[in-house]
Amino acid sequence: MLLKLFLLGLYGISQLYFLIIIISFIQSWIPGCNNFKICRAINTASNWYMDLFRGKLIVGIFDMGSLVGLIIYETVIGYIFTCMNII
Repeated sequence: MLLKLFLLGLYGISQLYFLIIIISFIQSWIPGCNNFKICRAINTASNWYMDLFRGKLIVGIFDMGSLVGLIIYETVIGYIFTCMNII
């Protein structure tokens, strides 16, 4: 019971962080967004994970490393959710 509650909390936190990463992606398309404090805070929060993948897989002018990082993150979240349903 306690393990399931822990996994539920971990899943909720990871979903919230996933939302922060998505907002950071959307912000990157908006010029001048870094002039606002909230945009810089969201970028700082998402950079500690996404910087592991940025610049590693470049196809033409597109950086696919961030997409790979997002897919890996979503896979891990799905695995936690699956473990939560098994318990």
